[in-house]
Amino acid sequence: MRRLIVSLGLALTLIITFVSLAFASSQESFYSLPDDGTLGCERSTYLETHNRSEGIVYDSQTYFDVGQWKVGGYTIMRAGLFFDTSSIPDDATIDCVELFLYGYGDHSNIDFEIRVVSGESLSRPMSTSNYHDLSGETSVLGSMHTSEWTILGYNTIEIDSTAVNKAGVTKLALRSQRDIDSVIPSELEYVEFYMSEQKGVDKDPMLVVAYSNSHHREIATAPGGQVDGKIIIVIAGVLVVILVAFAIFRIQRRRSLERR
Repeated sequence: MRRLIVSLGLALTLIITFVSLAFASSQESFYSLPDDGTLGCERSTYLETHNRSEGIVYDSQTYFDVGQWKVGGYTIMRAGLFFDTSSIPDDATIDCVELFLYGYGDHSNIDFEIRVVSGESLSRPMSTSNYHDLSGETSVLGSMHTSEWTILGYNTIEIDSTAVNKAGVTKLALRSQRDIDSVIPSELEYVEFYMSEQKGVDKDPMLVVAYSNSHHREIATAPGGQVDGKIIIVIAGVLVVILVAFAIFRIQRRRSLERR
């Protein structure tokens, strides 16, 4: 009986192992590439600043701004981030994406929503025309309110999984919700965060992606159908357990007969 219990425990362990393999997931962290930076513009009127065809590229400082303000003229700052996510398998399923920004300063006298939008229109390195290119990027991929902004560590923004480019570089841009809505500022409303140019990587912008691993690959079947790889693993695991149980049964039965 003791051997039977041990054998059943082994079979249960095999089941747990196969199920774990089938549903395992992976997580990778990606630091922003050196092409990151801010696109800014300052003019005497807000409309001229907002709709300007070109801005100034700031890509060599250790921290950058996102937001807008009025000090004399009107200034708008929009940021671009780049992450090499090509190491994620093409057949992986993206489960969760989070953007981490290490706060440097908070000048949001008027709080606003930081919105993550697509950066696909950005060139590498960024060009002056990218300032205007981002004017058309308004679909929200993630956001956080500056009332929650901290300069004592990382700020976390959950990102839509569709933003990740498994075939190359994931491009993201940051804009103020008030910039997107063309709300004219009357004072300071911007925040600052560290970029890749700061020394080391402990405060760099970081993208963390969790995804289902390669055990989830689809296996082609005839004719033209597809079976999820994790189903194959579970079925194989069940078959192994059945074989083990049958072998245990045969051994126990034989021993029982020998004792008679």
